[in-house]
Amino acid sequence: MEHLSRTDSPGNTLVWQCRFPFGRWPLHIPLSFCAACQGTYSLLSPTATKMNQTMDDPCGWVLATWLRLLFFMLYSMLSRVLLHDMTTPSATHVLRIHESLVEMFADSGNPIFPSGPRDVGLVESACARPNASMAGIEQYNSVATKSAALFHSLVKSHPFHNGNKRTALVSLIDCLFSNDRVFRADISDDEFFAFVIAVADNRFPADKPGKTTEEIVAAIASWIRENSVHSKSELSEMSANEFIKHCEQAGAKHKVSGSLHFIQGPTGTTHFNRSTRKLSGNVIRRYIREIGLSERRTGVTRFEFAHGMGERQDEIRRFRNVLHQLAHA
Repeated sequence: MEHLSRTDSPGNTLVWQCRFPFGRWPLHIPLSFCAACQGTYSLLSPTATKMNQTMDDPCGWVLATWLRLLFFMLYSMLSRVLLHDMTTPSATHVLRIHESLVEMFADSGNPIFPSGPRDVGLVESACARPNASMAGIEQYNSVATKSAALFHSLVKSHPFHNGNKRTALVSLIDCLFSNDRVFRADISDDEFFAFVIAVADNRFPADKPGKTTEEIVAAIASWIRENSVHSKSELSEMSANEFIKHCEQAGAKHKVSGSLHFIQGPTGTTHFNRSTRKLSGNVIRRYIREIGLSERRTGVTRFEFAHGMGERQDEIRRFRNVLHQLAHA
């Protein structure tokens, strides 16, 4: 906010013409507020002097300070709302991914041996990094940046004895999938392999060596944005039997009593008539909310609920050739 002019107004108020990023607005300020500002400013005047604030306008200085604080609080609240639905894998989930890869490569020519975490604390740190914040402001405020931070930490901190790049790659794919994004169908195995190796060997981005860690993460996020697309996650109409099957796959319990189907989830129970053949998308969303089948509780995305629980594994299997290439790297 920048103060432009101040004029007297009837009713013991002052009218301030202030310029904000979105335009100019008049602010009507009671004289009593200006008197209070004199006291506040006298206490803070040493700080104001250090910040090169003018000493002859205490009301403007205090008003600007309070407006900046209000803007900061509103921005913090909005950020939390916008980021609320973003999910990143926990350390336990990444450890499970690593264990699955150990099983996958057990009978191959390049098993993950020795397996397991070299330092569980490094795994936990890598998984906590995407959600790092300061004063309530998220450092990584998008799916791409959160995924990039996770991938970079798992690749560079070497939290596992072996298989770090493979675990990092699958964790990246899994993180994107959980947030309704998948890699483009036309991205080649060689392109993907080159990307992972370049990050691991400190050669990414190739055209700008010597970047800071955060600049590298930003470049990884940019690569992810360019090479991923939004996956269709809307819940559309499905048959009652399909809905019951998907609820059971997500961990809910189903029983029939009289003329009703009962579905019990983590937080509640819903029911519908046995004569119901089809359920609309809106009804499905309402039932999911009622019984608590959210992704945070079940790990099942809307995409998986709508299309089947094997979709995540299919997305990972798309890159099995890259995983085998990384085993030799």
